[in-house]
Amino acid sequence: VVANKRTGVDVDKWDYFLRDTHNLGISVTFDYSRLVKLSRVNRLKNEEQHICLRDKAIDNLYEMFHARRTLHNSAYQHRVVQTIDSM
Repeated sequence: VVANKRTGVDVDKWDYFLRDTHNLGISVTFDYSRLVKLSRVNRLKNEEQHICLRDKAIDNLYEMFHARRTLHNSAYQHRVVQTIDSM
């Protein structure tokens, strides 16, 4: 899953979440390997295929979105970063 436009869950995000939280010293409990283990591709009645997660993955999925929010609040949307980006 390089980029999932339907859900916004993709390995690109996982890569920069883990890299950025590590480099910024932000602690997160998100475990991308658990999401991979608990995901499956299911074929729907209309023959479309969707990536689905087991119900056991819900807490970890929440942690992924929490990590995203934390990074946006403390780094990506930080006023200093915004100022540098505008230069």
